[in-house]
Amino acid sequence: MHSKRNLVICNLFYCVKSFGCVILSKRIERGHMAIIYGLMMALALGLVVACVWIDKLKSMWLHLIFVSVAVYCAGCFVVSVSRVSWLAFVGNSIAYLGCLFLPFFLVELIMHIIGIKQHKSLKWIMFAVGVLMLILTTSPAYSTLFYKSYEISITGSGTVLLKEYGPLHFLYAVYLLVYFVVSISLVIYSFRKKSSQETKKSIIFVLCVLIGNVAIWGIEKIIDTNFEFLTVSFLLSESLLLFLYSITSERAKTKFLPEVQEELDIQNDLKYGFNDTQIQYIFFEWAPVNTLTKKEKEILKLILKNDKRKVIADKLYVSENTIKKHTASIFRKLKTKSRDELFSECKKILNEGTQG
Repeated sequence: MHSKRNLVICNLFYCVKSFGCVILSKRIERGHMAIIYGLMMALALGLVVACVWIDKLKSMWLHLIFVSVAVYCAGCFVVSVSRVSWLAFVGNSIAYLGCLFLPFFLVELIMHIIGIKQHKSLKWIMFAVGVLMLILTTSPAYSTLFYKSYEISITGSGTVLLKEYGPLHFLYAVYLLVYFVVSISLVIYSFRKKSSQETKKSIIFVLCVLIGNVAIWGIEKIIDTNFEFLTVSFLLSESLLLFLYSITSERAKTKFLPEVQEELDIQNDLKYGFNDTQIQYIFFEWAPVNTLTKKEKEILKLILKNDKRKVIADKLYVSENTIKKHTASIFRKLKTKSRDELFSECKKILNEGTQG
């Protein structure tokens, strides 16, 4: 029931947003674009802070998406206040920096939500393609491949960068299209592999954000406007994402809190370590855990079960010395010095959760 209601709200939100962008386009152009872009940039930075505060550094990809939007808004602001063409071009390049890596971070977020294990080399390849595209977008400084020419138009509402597209400009649209297709494919894969309802809802929300912003981008191309409405669209999308994320996170937290409380009452001494439910809650609530590598998280789970170093080494088919090095790294990142201190901190987290 809640899933359908939230989906309806999400769809209505994007319909209203798209319609609003069309209605307001002319009015904003008559206003002061530089001031509006400045406000958008400030709001984007505020949303980055809000994201870190709400998410508590649990999802790196979500934070990078918010940072990318802030970078994009900053680039638009620089263009709008420029009085020379080279500075406007720098602002345009900054905006591209935000836009080019945004779809990469979005795909990584979807894969994280679904739980797909991705090889590191693939991430680096995707990142490298983004860097190559960024180099191409800055090529007007030394070639006519991306833009044949560009100049600025200074109006009463702000500066606009006028561009004539070059022969390789279409690659930017291809780049975005590929990421869009990959995102849709991941969503289909998520439903086919019978993911949990919470995962499906999260994916649907992310998909709505993606489709909504693609729709706004299309509207920008159709209507005659010099204002970058993607700034408004991105910020509204982020606000919706934060709102929905805070709701789903709170539900996920309260879902297994009663079970944690019951097991804490039964298991007051931890000589046998923590059980799976408690470890799940600790990983969910303790933000520094997200700084650990995948292997370190795997080792931490076994440490919290109070397995000895030799047992952990045997289970993971590695040497005790390897486990020793990983354990030292875990203690350093979690700012603890021993198992006793680690266990004490974890028990404190569990007690605070059940009492709160």
